Amino acid sequence: MDVRMFGIAVVILAVILGLFAGFYAMQPNVMRDEYMDLLYQATMLGNSTPELVQMQRKLESIKERAFYFGIAAAITGFLGIALIISARKPAPVTE
Repeated sequence: MDVRMFGIAVVILAVILGLFAGFYAMQPNVMRDEYMDLLYQATMLGNSTPELVQMQRKLESIKERAFYFGIAAAITGFLGIALIISARKPAPVTE
């Protein structure tokens, strides 16, 4: 495997990491209704419920995962593109 193909594989890995980051970035929007129900129940009771605290912790964890997968995708993509650009073209074969 030459350096250019390895760079392409690293860029593909960056795209996959970016997809994971996108998935985790969308989770708070998917869980919005459940969170609003818990927030409504806590407001009606006048204090925070354990379910609401657990949901808030879960949302914070999801946001951290999205951030770290995004950082990993950016670094991996930069390295992959750098490998592709810096790869030398193979020398012509002369006999």
